Amino acid sequence: LGLNTDNGLGTYNIQVATEYLRNYIKHILNIKDTHNCSSAYVVLLSDLVSGNIHQTVQLQNRENIIEQAQAAAELVSFFVYELSLYFDDVKVTGVAGNHSRLGFKDQVLRNERIDNIVPWYMKASLSHVKNVQFTDDKNLDDTIACFEIDGKEYWAVHGDYDSFNEKGVSKLVMMFGRKPEGILYGHLHSCSMHEIAGVKIIRSGSFCGTSDDFCITKRISGISSQMIVNS
Repeated sequence: LGLNTDNGLGTYNIQVATEYLRNYIKHILNIKDTHNCSSAYVVLLSDLVSGNIHQTVQLQNRENIIEQAQAAAELVSFFVYELSLYFDDVKVTGVAGNHSRLGFKDQVLRNERIDNIVPWYMKASLSHVKNVQFTDDKNLDDTIACFEIDGKEYWAVHGDYDSFNEKGVSKLVMMFGRKPEGILYGHLHSCSMHEIAGVKIIRSGSFCGTSDDFCITKRISGISSQMIVNS
């Protein structure tokens, strides 16, 4: 949120993101009805804000980073509340992304990210909703979320520290000495799924797509998207 683009490859701003989010909820509820799902797991893979990591990004932002975080916190809270009206229980966890860091990559702490304000706000704003549970206290690290579905362990990373390939999976598995059922990724703005040595790796897309100046100059293309996984 915060990015403002309008060109031949797409239009994106907070109003467009809000519309996308409402459509996303409709898709989720259609899947819920088709598969008779009772629980929803919301994994925030982050880059919830556009941030200030590149000068070109700063130039294309309409809101400053504080306004971006406020808008993200309100929108994601709305999203989770809407899900809570239809699912028996909604569990929320996540990690922070590189767009929300407060300085150059090697000059800030790994957990010093604006994204972390969003779940903090959500816990307060949704405290009255009894079927919403935040499970980020079970995370392996600030950069590695951990949760269980039907006794199967899943991890989630943003993807700026972990490659979406065999090397990335191997390093995580060796780091913790066990193998999860799957690992969820964000970061690269496009959806993808693969399996490596029995570990499913699933990457979600991005609402903003690839219509910003950075992606265009790098010739990176991809449609606006998100990923829904039915376990």
